[in-house]
Amino acid sequence: MTQIDHLTRRLHAKLPSANVSVDKPLRSRSAWTVDVEHRDRAVTLVWRPYRGFGISLRDDVSYGEGPLEVVSSVDDAVGRTVELLGSRGETRATPAMSLAELREALQLTQGDLARRLGVSQSTISELERDPIRSKLTTVLRVLGALGARVEVRAVLPDERIVSLALPDSAPHRK
Repeated sequence: MTQIDHLTRRLHAKLPSANVSVDKPLRSRSAWTVDVEHRDRAVTLVWRPYRGFGISLRDDVSYGEGPLEVVSSVDDAVGRTVELLGSRGETRATPAMSLAELREALQLTQGDLARRLGVSQSTISELERDPIRSKLTTVLRVLGALGARVEVRAVLPDERIVSLALPDSAPHRK
């Protein structure tokens, strides 16, 4: 059973009167889209393998913009969808993480990450303690070693959010 199967079954169990539709991707590693309509509200979930569930209210989505909220588990996606559909709440930005929090969330030690990058554990410790002093290329390289894709989002004075296109994360040694 796939993540999408688990998601749709849980949504039907929690919201039996909701209309849940699934758009399957053409390629296996591409995004799945799940639209959930309940009463006068609609939520769109976008699931990408190894990246989690993006959550948007139907009114929040503009062409080319990604979801404002991202959660990693089916339970979190269902819970947040039920919450949004049952309230007048709005989506909210996913809280920022430090490099150390990201590494820990991926269940890696500083030593594990250092080995992936071919550097010392103390180098990783220093980077996590004071990332501002690091070059952007170093941060991109570390994020690449963690399997992350980098996206820079800017909030304009009129509150529009735009994403800055960056090349894929810098190559890293394993």
